[in-house]
Amino acid sequence: MVKYIHSVIPIALVGLLLSACSNTTPQAEKNNSQEQLEAFSAVNERVLIASASNDTLILHYKKLLSNNPNQCLTYQLAEAYLNKGDTETALFHLNRLHKLANLNTSQGHLKTNEQPEYTPPRCNENRALFEGEVALLKANAYYQQHDNELAISAVKQVLSSGANEAEAYNVYGMLLADNGNIKEARNVFNHARALMYDDIIIKNNLAVLDIAEQNYDAAISKLLPLYHDNQHDGQLKANLILAMARGHHFQSFKSLLSPTKSPDEIADLYQNLNSAVALLDMPSNLENQHSTKKETY
Repeated sequence: MVKYIHSVIPIALVGLLLSACSNTTPQAEKNNSQEQLEAFSAVNERVLIASASNDTLILHYKKLLSNNPNQCLTYQLAEAYLNKGDTETALFHLNRLHKLANLNTSQGHLKTNEQPEYTPPRCNENRALFEGEVALLKANAYYQQHDNELAISAVKQVLSSGANEAEAYNVYGMLLADNGNIKEARNVFNHARALMYDDIIIKNNLAVLDIAEQNYDAAISKLLPLYHDNQHDGQLKANLILAMARGHHFQSFKSLLSPTKSPDEIADLYQNLNSAVALLDMPSNLENQHSTKKETY
C-alpha cells in the first residue's frame, strides 16, 4: 500500500504543478507550489496513518525533522514509535521536546522560527493543549512500561490542561484497574464513556473488569454484540474467548473458534484457559488508542 502511495500521489502533484497558468507572477507561483507541497504531504501522511504503517511514518517524520527540528513533528514521531510498541524511543523523543530551541510562542500558538515544508495540524494548537497532548502520550507510554506512578502524574497534567479528557480518563481507569481499584476504575471508564470516548475500547475495558470480578456473563454481554457487528479488534476477541472459556460456555467458545481451529485445538485451548491460575494481566487485556493489538486465538 505504501508503494502505491508513492506511485500515484506524485503524478497528481505534477498535474497540479502543470495546471498553473503562465501569466501568474513568480510570487504567486511560489505560493501555489508551497500550497501544493503542503497538500501532498498532508494527504501522504493521512494515508500512512490510516494504513497503520508506523515504520513508514517514522521514516517520514525523521525526514521532515532533519530539515525542521520542531516540537510538533517530534510529537508525531514519538506517537508513531508508541503505536509501534517502542515505548523507550517514544519517551526519549517526548522528554527532549523542551530542549528544541526553534520553538517560540505567539498569541498562545505554537510556531517555529523557520516555516517547514509541511506543518502538521498539531503545530497550530494552543500551547497548553499541546502540552496536555504530550502528557497524555507520556501517560500511555509509562502505562505500557508498568510505571503507574509516573503515568498517573502525567494523566493529572492532562486533566489540568483540558486536553482530550475522554482519553485521559480512559488511561486513568486503566491505571486504577492495574492497581486493583476495580470499583473506582469502572466509575472512571464510565465517565470516559459519558465524554463520548470510543465505545469499543470502553466496552472492552469494562468487560475486563467483569472478568476480573469473575462476572463472565456480563463480559460476554458487552463483547458479543460488538463481535457480531464486526466492531472488534484482536484484543476484544481475545477477551471474549477468555470470558466464554471461564464462564463454561463451550458451545459458544467452539462456534467462535471453529472457522480457524480444529476440534482438538479448540478442546485443548478451552482446557488450558480454564486450568490456568493467572489468567488476567491488566496491562495486556485493557485497551486504549495506543495499545499494541494482541494476536487473536
